[in-house]
Amino acid sequence: MELGELSEGLKLASIDVGSVFYMTFYTEDGIVPKESNETSRNKYFVVLGKSADGLLVASVLINSEINANKAKDIEDYQLKILATDYDFLVHDSYVDGYQVKEISTERILKDANYIGRLKQDDIDLVIVRVNESPVIKPYILEMYHLGL
Repeated sequence: MELGELSEGLKLASIDVGSVFYMTFYTEDGIVPKESNETSRNKYFVVLGKSADGLLVASVLINSEINANKAKDIEDYQLKILATDYDFLVHDSYVDGYQVKEISTERILKDANYIGRLKQDDIDLVIVRVNESPVIKPYILEMYHLGL
């Protein structure tokens, strides 16, 4: 087995519930860039579930703050995580349980960097918020085994 195959296998194994990755997202991913002249934004995301065939994952984004323009609608679905608990955070941040992003495993393998893992208690709390979100369809919860 060559080193490239080994590292690819390890990365594939790291795509698991609670894994945190860092990747560039684009406007077509539903991400709003910070500046009007930009088309992308680098974001942390957490894997919450996999499709039965393993080709897609359900993920939620980590944001440095709650979007002030949407705070009234989304604040109940945010989970604050502390920088003191996670080496990869520079400051306290929020896991956005309001909406789920579906990402292909192939894209994660190609474009994302594994950063770390959320604590199980935080994973459980994010899943509760995802289940309470008014915008996540029941079939998404079922497809990724996120139902409570």
